[in-house]
Amino acid sequence: MTEPEPISSPPKKKKRRRWLKYFLVIILVLLGLTYIFIFFGFNYFGERFLRRFLQEKIQLSSKGLYSADFRKMNFNIITGKVTIDSFQLIPDTLLYRRLKNQGKISQSLYDVSFVSLTIDRLHAWQIYTMRRINLRELTVTKPVISIVGYPDTVTAKKSRLRVIYEDIYPAISKFFNDFHVDSVLLERGRLLTSFQQKTGKLTSGEYEFSAILRDVSVNPFSYFNRERVFYSRDIDWIIYNFEYALADSLYFLRAEEAGFSLVHSRLYGKQLTLRPNFKSLRAHKSHQGDFFELKLPSFSIDGINMYHTLVEKKANVKKLMLGDFSMKMFRNQNATDSGRIKNKKKKITVTGLYTVVAGLLKTITIDTISLSHASFEYYSGLNERRPEMKIDEVDLNLSDFYLDSVAWQNTKKIFYADEIELNMKGFNLKLKDQVHTLHARQLTFSTRRSTIRLNDGLLSPDLKKNDLLAAGQKNTIFFSFPR
Repeated sequence: MTEPEPISSPPKKKKRRRWLKYFLVIILVLLGLTYIFIFFGFNYFGERFLRRFLQEKIQLSSKGLYSADFRKMNFNIITGKVTIDSFQLIPDTLLYRRLKNQGKISQSLYDVSFVSLTIDRLHAWQIYTMRRINLRELTVTKPVISIVGYPDTVTAKKSRLRVIYEDIYPAISKFFNDFHVDSVLLERGRLLTSFQQKTGKLTSGEYEFSAILRDVSVNPFSYFNRERVFYSRDIDWIIYNFEYALADSLYFLRAEEAGFSLVHSRLYGKQLTLRPNFKSLRAHKSHQGDFFELKLPSFSIDGINMYHTLVEKKANVKKLMLGDFSMKMFRNQNATDSGRIKNKKKKITVTGLYTVVAGLLKTITIDTISLSHASFEYYSGLNERRPEMKIDEVDLNLSDFYLDSVAWQNTKKIFYADEIELNMKGFNLKLKDQVHTLHARQLTFSTRRSTIRLNDGLLSPDLKKNDLLAAGQKNTIFFSFPR
């Protein structure tokens, strides 16, 4: 009788591997459940905590001037990415006015909101313990910034960007010791401004913009650092559908798109128009000079110091090149007929040109201006339909151009420049007798060569208009001079 063969047991190594697999699966499931619990629990409880923390902190630091709220917050504990939706910073205008009357207000009042805020790599422990923010990227979608109050008339007369710049550091310093972001993206935001000056001049504007700010640092050192603009080493800023009522309320400035690059020192735009507000009563009663209308399909200005332009209101440009644009000039009869203006030097083109930029810029300095393929029309009155002077094509070169409020007093300059080279084609000018017209195929003027040249000139009368004049018709002259 044969003996049964012994049953062989499985190796212990296989059992250990099997139990190890079960253990790893259980650990992964627990980690996943823990992550899900922490993720949803932190987003639920963290959202309530952050909402309460922001509301209390903003309420206390602003002394009741602001209240804050948002709709939803998501936080990824692995990547450190935070998203806040539908944020609102709501001002208390009644309290602001009361404190302003008591002399306790030193900053402007803002109404701020945005659709979403995305923070990349948020270090919550560093913020809580050291009051420092160091972020890689901050993205704000459709922010809306509205300035609804100013502490005094001096601040109200400053540029809106200067007001915001001066208020950012004092506001952030209440919460953090240092604030640094490698890159800040502002997508399709809007900046709204409106205020009333003592003189009755109304300034209002609405900007739709997108911007990229690089190496942003908000601290005492960057606040006084003149190498930064808006606390940034570099800015790319684009404004869409730009529309602005200039400080004198007599002009409207519009552009389909305008932008600048800080590092490249470049200012550019397209479809720019400047129009006088003839419907304003102040346009007919103004004694500030004539009015200008400008249409520019595109422009690019290189070598401009954006810090002085935005903060100091001083535009310094190395070279300005413009082409294919049209310009109209309208004579203000009050400026020439009013008895209050006795100084003959206060010409239309002197005070009127600075009126366009008054309130935006204090000075404009341009080393070289080159205008090509431009057209020009001059009207003897605000309501005139036909131009008194018309030039089909204008080429203009100016050297050492300088414009400020008193530049018209400098008799050594011609049109605010040391030297001028002017070439006009298709020149037509109606003389003061309203009968004769001067035509020229080409007219050139040069201060460098001290010459004036005219080609194919013709002085001819309008006989029909001369017959319509009252008794005492004037003699007419017909004169042709080829060169």
